[in-house]
Amino acid sequence: VNSGHYSSPAAISRVNSGHYSNSAAIARVSSGHYTRSAQPATEASGSAQPTVIKTVTTQAQPQPVQTGYSSTRSYASTTGSGGVATTVVQSTAKPVAQPAPKPAGKLAARRQRPVVKPIIRTTPRAPEPGSPDYSCCTTEIQQPSSSRNELDTSMSQKYSWEKSTPTDLEARQSASWMLDTISQVWNRDPGSQRFWWQEAEIDSLFKHIETLCLAAKKVMKADPYPMLQITSPVCVLGDIHGSFDDLQFFLTQLYDADGPEPSPPGDTRSEREHQLATHVLVLRDDGDHEVAGILDIERSTSKSTANLATLKRQKSEFSMQMGNLKSKQLLFLGDFVDRGMASVEVILYVLALKVLFTKHVHLLRGNHELEKINAVYGFQGACEQLFGDERGDRVWWMVSRVFDDLPLAAVLDGKIFCAHGGIPRMPATGADDRMALLADQEAWRRFRDGPSQVAALKDPAFRRHAEVFEDLLWADPAEPERGLNDKGFRWNDVRGCSVAYGKTAVDAFLKDHGFTLLMRAHEKTARGFHLCKSGQVITVFTSSRYGGQTNCAGVVLVDPKTVRMITRSFE
Repeated sequence: VNSGHYSSPAAISRVNSGHYSNSAAIARVSSGHYTRSAQPATEASGSAQPTVIKTVTTQAQPQPVQTGYSSTRSYASTTGSGGVATTVVQSTAKPVAQPAPKPAGKLAARRQRPVVKPIIRTTPRAPEPGSPDYSCCTTEIQQPSSSRNELDTSMSQKYSWEKSTPTDLEARQSASWMLDTISQVWNRDPGSQRFWWQEAEIDSLFKHIETLCLAAKKVMKADPYPMLQITSPVCVLGDIHGSFDDLQFFLTQLYDADGPEPSPPGDTRSEREHQLATHVLVLRDDGDHEVAGILDIERSTSKSTANLATLKRQKSEFSMQMGNLKSKQLLFLGDFVDRGMASVEVILYVLALKVLFTKHVHLLRGNHELEKINAVYGFQGACEQLFGDERGDRVWWMVSRVFDDLPLAAVLDGKIFCAHGGIPRMPATGADDRMALLADQEAWRRFRDGPSQVAALKDPAFRRHAEVFEDLLWADPAEPERGLNDKGFRWNDVRGCSVAYGKTAVDAFLKDHGFTLLMRAHEKTARGFHLCKSGQVITVFTSSRYGGQTNCAGVVLVDPKTVRMITRSFE
C-alpha cells in the first residue's frame, strides 16, 4: 500500500469490480492488510457489491485489458475506431460468505487452483499485408505500464536473496534432496495425478528452494546467452505445463544420465546430416511399445502432413530401435509451468536436474516463463497454494529470477535451429541480422543483466533485441498462409503480438544460415508432434491431455543422422 502498488487505475478497477471480494481477501481487508482511505467500506462487511461499469480507453498500439476474477462476470463487446479501442467491463459480485475453517488432516493436499483464463478485449491494429512494420504489441515489450514498473520495483525492494551463492557441494546436496523428495511424494499415489505433501515436507521444501535457485542462476550465468550450441544425441522436449506425469514417463523411458558422452560442443562434422525417420515410435504405459507409422512428407506443397499408417507390431525391429533411444542429453524448449497440476514440482525437478547434470541438461525460455504470463495462468497461484501467500510469493519471485537467465535459442549439430516460438522477423530495413545479433553475447548480457528487463525492453538501443526476444518466445507458423509480406511474415493475430512466418520465411532462414530443420514448441498437437512447411518445421508438445483434451505427449530424439518422433499413447 505504501509503495503505491494498489494505487494504480488497474488495481482500483479490480477493487471496484469485486476482485477482492473472495473470503481470503475479505479476511485480509478486515485485518487491515489493504487499509487505505479509498477502499470501499462494504468490503469487510460481507454485503453484496454494487454493479460497477468501468470504461477503459487505449490509444495507438492497444494494451491488454485484464479484469479481476470476481465471483460472477459479464462482458460487453469492444468497440472503437481510429486506433482507439473502448472496452466496457461489467462485473457483479455475490454476497461474500464467511471463510470456511481449514480442514483437518495429516496430509496437506496440494489442491490446484482453478485456472481462469483472463478475458481480454482489445482491437489490435495489425499492419497491412506486405508491410514490414510488425510492432511489438505485448505490454511487457513495447509499452510497459507504470503499474507494472511499480510492481517490479516494489517486488525487488521487498525480496532479496538472503543467502550467499552456495558452494558446489551445497548446490548438489540441495538438488539431490529435491529430486529424491519430489519422487518420493509423487510415488505415494501416482494414479491421483497430484502431490500429497505433509506440512513438515512443505517447510523443508521451502528451505531448499533458495539454495536451488541460487545454484541454478550460477549455472545459467556460466552458459552462453542467448543461444546454445549442442551436439547430438539429445532428447528434445516441448511444453510440459506442469504435467509431472509426462515428464517422469519420458525421463524413465529415454534418459540415461550415465550414458556415453556426446561430441564436444560446436562439432558440425559433415556426417551429421539428419534425415527424418521413416517410422514413429509409440511408447505405452504398460510397456507394450511398438513401431507404428510411416511419415509421408509431401515436399511439393507449402504444407506437409504426417500420414500415420498403422503397421503390425514388429518386436524384433522395435528392439533394434530401442537400443538407440537412451540419451544422456536433454533439451527443454520452455513452458515448464502454468495450467497443469504440478507446476511447482515440475520446475523444481527440472532445475535440480540442471544443477546436477549441468553440461547435459539444457533449458530454454518459453512465453510462460514471463512473469506477466505465469502470474495469471497458474504458477503464482500454485506457489501460494502450496506455501501460503507470503512464502508462495517469495518462491514465485525467486524462480522468476532464474527464468530471467534462461537462454532463448539453441542450435543442434549446427543444423537444427531450436526455439520455443520459432524464427525471428526480418529487420524492417537492411540485411538479415538475426544470427549475427544472437551471436553478440555481450549485448545480450547487458540486455539480460541490467537493472530491469522491462526497462531494457523500453530502451531504443535494445529495440531490435526486443523484437527478436518476442519472436523467439511467441512466433508461430502461418497456417493458412495468407496476408504474408514479400519476406514471408505477417502479424500474428492469434497471439495478438509477434509474427507468423510462412514457408518463404522458413526456406530463406534455413538456407541463408545453413540449417536443415526448425524445431519448436508453443502449440498443442494431437500426437505430440506436428510437421509443417514441407517437413522443415517440427512442433513438439510434451503435455498430454492438455486442458482436459485427448492429445498425446511427444518428444523428438535427435542423433547424428536421424530425427525420430516419439509419442506416448494411452490406447
